[in-house]
Amino acid sequence: MNDAETQAVLGRLTYGLYALTVKHEGDEHGITANWVTQASFDPPMVAVAVGSTSKTIELLRDAHHFAINVLHEGQRDLAAKLGRASGGGGGGTSQKLKGIKTKPAPVSGAPVLTEALGWVECRVVATLPSGDHTLVLGEVVGAGVEHEGVKPLTLDATDLKYSR
Repeated sequence: MNDAETQAVLGRLTYGLYALTVKHEGDEHGITANWVTQASFDPPMVAVAVGSTSKTIELLRDAHHFAINVLHEGQRDLAAKLGRASGGGGGGTSQKLKGIKTKPAPVSGAPVLTEALGWVECRVVATLPSGDHTLVLGEVVGAGVEHEGVKPLTLDATDLKYSR
């Protein structure tokens, strides 16, 4: 297998940019996610890949719920902010969500972004190790449309890169 060609082709797959948010024991956290897909119509489910060594995967396993927020084309800076490492530290609200308008999702209270296009709230159904990431399968338990008439943000429309 040619690693350079493999990476070149995988780099041409199209991806949206989303904010994955989670709340557990008062700790709210958010990250940028781009490996997100719908996984089932009935029941509605989504799958997202999260770095296996991240704080987020631990929070997802403990909280059993999360939200996927669909970012719009005007939220490139927000995607960049949530894409940066959180810098550690324990407890309390993630500094990455500071100053971002949120409201609690109806079932779990996970923070949802009021300025996003919309969101789905999910119950964690399963996790599966996947190389350096963990696939998280979530059943949709709630959803909301916040804004219409704006295009979703894609990785290709930004200068952001997701790489090792």
